[in-house]
Amino acid sequence: MIDEALSIRSRGAGPTTAKGAAMFESNTEDVALSDISVSPDRLRSPQPKVVDEIAESFEKVGQLQPIVVRAAAGPGEAVYRLISGRHRLEAARKLGWDSIRAQVLEGFDDDHARLAEIDENLIRGELSAAETAAHQAERKAIYLRTYPETKAGGDRRSKSHGETSKKPAYIDAAAAEIGRSRATIAREVNRGEKIPDVAAIAGTSLDKEGELDALAKLPADQQAPLIEQAKAGEKVTAKASKAVKAKRKEKAEERQAQDGPQQEEERKAGDERTHPAIAYLREHLSAEQIAEFVNLVEQPNCPGCWSEFGEALAGEPEIRKLLEGREATPDSDDEQEQAASLGEEEAPRVAA
Repeated sequence: MIDEALSIRSRGAGPTTAKGAAMFESNTEDVALSDISVSPDRLRSPQPKVVDEIAESFEKVGQLQPIVVRAAAGPGEAVYRLISGRHRLEAARKLGWDSIRAQVLEGFDDDHARLAEIDENLIRGELSAAETAAHQAERKAIYLRTYPETKAGGDRRSKSHGETSKKPAYIDAAAAEIGRSRATIAREVNRGEKIPDVAAIAGTSLDKEGELDALAKLPADQQAPLIEQAKAGEKVTAKASKAVKAKRKEKAEERQAQDGPQQEEERKAGDERTHPAIAYLREHLSAEQIAEFVNLVEQPNCPGCWSEFGEALAGEPEIRKLLEGREATPDSDDEQEQAASLGEEEAPRVAA
């Protein structure tokens, strides 16, 4: 699996095979565990349950897949630094092994090593929503360092030959390489870029896609207390926070204050053409509730958003039909097309 990750993230870098995968000198050998160090800034901590399962497998059938290491670069470090295979390494340590089978790669810099770690984790598909967001945000940062011309507003001409770069924007490249939709990649990147230290949220009550989308929309001073409460083990939600509701109310009041009578009538007519149920809502709900409803209808991939609004609408067949239709198609073609139309640096729409 690491071979697949390496070929994915190394396309176009250095000498390549016919498939475009970068070639690195390597050999496989037994390496003493005492000669292997683990970088303290790895994106994911080992999971004890996984370590136990691998240790049990090692006892039954031995080590089938080598870990991957490179020469350590820092002073005072062990001989090698781990690139991938943390759980296998910890399982060998748990069993008291003296050495482990390892693929030793040469010519790897820090970015290559980090990409190998990121891609192996993404390909395995065992990450939580918060962990995935952290991986995608860092993967994009490395991609933009490597290909700065792909950044929105960047000069796409080659520095050496004045030719236009053929490297795609990150979301296009990642969608093709990792095998996910552009809409999914866009949302994952947005979460990782808008939430500080998003990996620290892993395993908390905020570690859900909808919660992360809501959290990403909040300013930093409103994110911080929610994150700290979640890390302390409290059950918190960004979607139902007072800050979110206050912000919606403020926007609704601002819009009403800015609209003159004619603009207000035109806006109402437009709303009713866009959302047929608005006519009923306007007769029975407050301006704040209507603004919340419109906001929810416009959000992609957020079935959980309806729960806090559903009680006020449960009795109306027309509105229930509209809500059921939205929940039945959380990742529609329209939403993917919306993400596809985003500029590289433009944040995708995320759930309230």
